[in-house]
Amino acid sequence: MAAFQSLRQAFPRAEIRGCFFHLAQNMKKHLRETYLFNRYNNEPVFSLQAKMIIGLAFVPMQNMQNSLNGLSDNLAEELQPMLDWFEDNYIGRLNRRGNGRREPVLPHDMWNMYDRVLNLQDRINNHAETAHRRLQICRT
Repeated sequence: MAAFQSLRQAFPRAEIRGCFFHLAQNMKKHLRETYLFNRYNNEPVFSLQAKMIIGLAFVPMQNMQNSLNGLSDNLAEELQPMLDWFEDNYIGRLNRRGNGRREPVLPHDMWNMYDRVLNLQDRINNHAETAHRRLQICRT
């Protein structure tokens, strides 16, 4: 987080965005740390449910609470701590009084992809890779 703050100080007009690929990589790292990665790789239903957590990146923030509740109600028990991790780091935990959320580790505009998808913007920050992908699409 300190690196992002330093970047904002050095380049105050720059728009700092996260990358969906790295968000997914961070989720997989968390699965490894919680010894769930083997299940993620070998159990399709478990894997799909884990991917639903990272899929929250495509939900508009105004619908996030309903999406969190629905996902929590239908998620495997073993994935509940991962959903808590995602909420703490990316969404912000509900205050005890239920009247708002704590600040997440990463601001919503850095990781939430909803507006980027609607505006046909990149979901990754490797622009050479994006350009190559677009060329491949044009060739087919």
